[in-house]
Amino acid sequence: FDPSKIVLFLGGNNVNNQGDTGEYTAQLLAELLEKMHADFPEAEIYYVLSLPVPNNYSNGKYTTEYGNLIECMKEYGEQSDWLTIIDMESALVEDGNPIAAYFKSDNIHFTAEGYAVWSEIINRVVFGK
Repeated sequence: FDPSKIVLFLGGNNVNNQGDTGEYTAQLLAELLEKMHADFPEAEIYYVLSLPVPNNYSNGKYTTEYGNLIECMKEYGEQSDWLTIIDMESALVEDGNPIAAYFKSDNIHFTAEGYAVWSEIINRVVFGK
């Protein structure tokens, strides 16, 4: 196994479902990312920040621990020249709130329209498409 690109999207459930703090979750993610970088030093590594879903984002702000996770991961990405952070907030938010058409009624998961936006961003950033 010799990946050329690695894309990770995880951490939000640690905060929402397990009750971990954003800082602790970011620490776990940093350990995982550093291990991946050590194991695959030539691979391009991308981390997709947790999303501004209606359950965790309103009026331009994330809930506390969810927001802490995002801020910690942004800071971590700024310090790592081998990691690219993908932030989808601006594509999924309008007037300070998540775009309702992009999320199912559970206020967490994407609709087909939301996945289309997600896919376009991933394809553009990771694959240059």
